[in-house]
Amino acid sequence: MKNNFRRKSNLSKKNEVKSGPRRPSFKNKSFQRISYYFSKKDFKCQSGLTEKLKISAGLVGCLEYLQAKIKGKVKVVKGYECVESAEKNKRLKRNYHSQGLAVNIAVEGMTLTALFEVVEQIQEFTVIGINYDENYIHICCAKDKARELWVIKNSQEVTLTEALRVQYNIAPLGSLQDESRS
Repeated sequence: MKNNFRRKSNLSKKNEVKSGPRRPSFKNKSFQRISYYFSKKDFKCQSGLTEKLKISAGLVGCLEYLQAKIKGKVKVVKGYECVESAEKNKRLKRNYHSQGLAVNIAVEGMTLTALFEVVEQIQEFTVIGINYDENYIHICCAKDKARELWVIKNSQEVTLTEALRVQYNIAPLGSLQDESRS
């Protein structure tokens, strides 16, 4: 008598359509996904002084949008900074990292200038800084705040002016938007 039951081969599994991305299921809470591209680990305080985590859902949404616009992987250099760490390093005043509203990012294979130009197109980012000394872009999503653009070079923080745009070869915001419409 012939056995009519067939075992599923590994080949049939390869041909199956998967519904959605596979997400790792880690037991450690610091690895839990908070969005498609980012996990809690990406944003946690690097000081090790606390396990607390504060991160704005709006900021994560803007980072997701940014990640979709560029080819490289957005790496969070610094996310949340606990109050204890900020006080210890004398950075508590005007620290959006402690409020969960700011991150420092970099993208491997992308220049800071190119990344800055893409970030600047996203209106929800209200504070944008380019730090040439430590090789990152600072972005913040503080509501009801006028846009602030700055540059740090040789430990000097200055407001980004048209003259500095020319000096650092950063295209004016309007020129990038016009190119995308054509």
